[in-house]
Amino acid sequence: MIYMDNAATTPVHPKVLEAMMPYFNVRYANPSGNYEFARKIRKDVENARSIIAGTLGARPEEIYFTSGGTEGDNWAVKAAAFDRGHGHIISTNVEHKAMLNTLEWIESQGFEKDLAEADGSGIVAPDKIRRLIKNDVVFIITSGVIFGLLHTFLIEDGLYNIIIYSLNYVAMGSCLAYSYVKTNNIYAS
Repeated sequence: MIYMDNAATTPVHPKVLEAMMPYFNVRYANPSGNYEFARKIRKDVENARSIIAGTLGARPEEIYFTSGGTEGDNWAVKAAAFDRGHGHIISTNVEHKAMLNTLEWIESQGFEKDLAEADGSGIVAPDKIRRLIKNDVVFIITSGVIFGLLHTFLIEDGLYNIIIYSLNYVAMGSCLAYSYVKTNNIYAS
């Protein structure tokens, strides 16, 4: 069998499984609990947060753990939208259903939404997104494929205050995290 959906889920590396096994059957306490067993686990979680932060060049308090991609996407996209308060959101029609549902909900809250159409191969030409940009763009969501080209023309056009939410996953040894980049006030997570 050839598995072609590693962006959705992938086998756990044996070293990761070995490191995590105690948390599946011995060190399984709720790290938010207020009892001694839980406090020990909370220290492990905070240690992991510090390791990830160091790897990404971030501060530990900037690292948040979610239950998965859908929760993380919802949190990031809704926070970015409501931080701006109003405006225009651009994405593509080939985003994950969870993202499209979130965008529909945000649209129902008064934001304008446009989806750039992919061609028959699932490719969205950056110019299709470029043509949708208006003065009140809040942010642009892409699956990461066109991020480099998109970033380049946003800078060329002088559009420096647009948040780009790009689903670029980065493998870091024993963990998986969203990448985060800030350049000229353009953000990607």
